Amino acid sequence: MEQSYRDNLRNFIDEKGEEEWVERLQKCAHRILTSVCFRESAESTYQQTKSVLLPSFGFYYSLYHMGMAMLYMDFRTPIDALHEMKHKKLINLINSKLVETKLVPIDYLNLLEHLKEIREYTNYKFGRSYSVKFKDEFKTTISKLYIETGNAFDLSISYIEDVNHEVTKRLELFLPIQIHIGDGIGDDICDIYLSKHDEERVLKYLLEKNLTT
Repeated sequence: MEQSYRDNLRNFIDEKGEEEWVERLQKCAHRILTSVCFRESAESTYQQTKSVLLPSFGFYYSLYHMGMAMLYMDFRTPIDALHEMKHKKLINLINSKLVETKLVPIDYLNLLEHLKEIREYTNYKFGRSYSVKFKDEFKTTISKLYIETGNAFDLSISYIEDVNHEVTKRLELFLPIQIHIGDGIGDDICDIYLSKHDEERVLKYLLEKNLTT
């Protein structure tokens, strides 16, 4: 994070105060948990079945939601601008707000666009004989996505943690993202959507990355 961005972030934190940032932190935490659930469920399904149909959606949406998490932490992106986010708009915002400003490497955006292409291929061209772009390497591609999305998550978490540190320090909050996930929404979301096996995978990842209490 460049010093000019950090200085402007600090000014924004001081100007907007706790109310603005509690909302941003809550929404960021929700998107982080959502993204981890999609990623772990996608890999769990692939490992257990070797089917690539549902994982092709899950891995894409894991990066989609992590991208949203980052944008909620970017003070230059109004919260209202993130409502009902369209896929192309998300890509454009990540590019203009995070990549072009060198807050997040372009590798994140490249993988997101690649996964969007895979997801659209599966969704819109399913079973069509002339849709051969991924035909020979589709399963090989999906088998690598857990590692690739993990690397992209690391880029995102690094940025989020940097902003989170500035916010918690200046507003004297204590680990708000971790608390929102661990003591707030985490149990409910896991109970609704995940098997016990996948819930354990999600918790393991969150603990390894210090994203929950």
